[in-house]
Amino acid sequence: MGVSMGISLYKDHYECEVTSARLRSWWWEPRFVDTSSPAERRAYFKNFLKIAIKCKCNVIGLKHPLLALCIEDLVRSWGNDTKFIWSYRPLEESILSLNRASWPGWPKDSENIQVEIWNKLHEFLLPRTHLKVNCSDLNSNPFETANNIAEFLEMDFPRERLDQIANSIIRQPS
Repeated sequence: MGVSMGISLYKDHYECEVTSARLRSWWWEPRFVDTSSPAERRAYFKNFLKIAIKCKCNVIGLKHPLLALCIEDLVRSWGNDTKFIWSYRPLEESILSLNRASWPGWPKDSENIQVEIWNKLHEFLLPRTHLKVNCSDLNSNPFETANNIAEFLEMDFPRERLDQIANSIIRQPS
C-alpha cells in the first residue's frame, strides 16, 4: 500500500528486521523482562520516523507483536495522530500457532505470552479509534480488506491499484 516499514523486512512477516531485533532486546523473550528505558525506546522510534521522513516516505508504519508492550512510547514519539491497525488472529489461534512453533527456550504453554499481548492491545486500543483486521479476512476477501485499510488511512487508490494490492497479499492455507 506504499507504507514504509523499514529498510529490510523479516521474511514474509512484514516486520522491520532492525526494529524486530531491537524489540526483542528491549523485552527479553519469552519472559517480557524490560531491559530498556522509555527514553531509549522513544529515541529509537523518533529516529525511525526521522529517517523515513528524510527518505520522503508519505506513510510510515511498524508491525510487531512486541510493540504492544511499548505502544505508549510509540505514540509519544510519533504523536497523537498516529493511526493504529490491529491485524490479528483470534487469541486461541495465536496460542496454538505459538505452541506449534516450539522455538528453543520458549515455554511449552505459550498462553500467558499471547494473553499478555492481547490484553495490552485491548487496554490501549479500546478507547482509541483504530481498525481491527482479522487475518482470515486477508485470505477470504483481500480486495475489501485492502479497501477498508485504505479508507481508514485516508489513502485514495484507483481500483487498479487496489486490485494490485489485493493480489500481492500472501494467502495462508485455510
